[in-house]
Amino acid sequence: MLALFVGVCAAGRADTITTTFAGSDGSGGISGGGWTFMFDLTVINPNGIRFNEFTVNVAQSGEHTLDVYTRSSTYVGFENNAAEWTFVSTGASGPGSPANGAVMIDVADFDLAPGTYGLALVNTNYQAWITFSGNNYGNSDVSIQTGAYAQGLFTGGSFANRTWNGSINYEVIPEPTTGLLILFAAGLLLTHPRQPKV
Repeated sequence: MLALFVGVCAAGRADTITTTFAGSDGSGGISGGGWTFMFDLTVINPNGIRFNEFTVNVAQSGEHTLDVYTRSSTYVGFENNAAEWTFVSTGASGPGSPANGAVMIDVADFDLAPGTYGLALVNTNYQAWITFSGNNYGNSDVSIQTGAYAQGLFTGGSFANRTWNGSINYEVIPEPTTGLLILFAAGLLLTHPRQPKV
């Protein structure tokens, strides 16, 4: 008797959350990147979220690289403490991306379970726009509470009440469906029933 278990999972529902693209300042006007943007992100959906892409409001043309860090709970109080952050993903746009506009950066997918996290986005080689204020954004899956930025990788001092400009593309992690159990008896399919003895 051969038993075969086939697990079936539906595709995750894709969605986007956006802060703003009404930038007030191009990350301090310092070229060369190295700016760290921090905010609190709460995963509301009970299945968790898989993060795919970030769209950044860039202020410089060229190839744009984004590194992503997370920590449990809030970013507040940890703006200049690199030891409290975990690197989770990175990605880059194509060469020749325009300045002063939205640029999508495809990062390596990473998952977050329900809960609140500090999220840090590091522009490694370019300026990006920020907005001079703190704001809240949300939908039924995820919420964002902004924010601050630092003039380096969790170094160089930080500035509160700043809003990272951009969008986050994600998908809801689907619940696995009930597995399909197939029982296959090869002999019964290939042979005739035995005749009774006489």
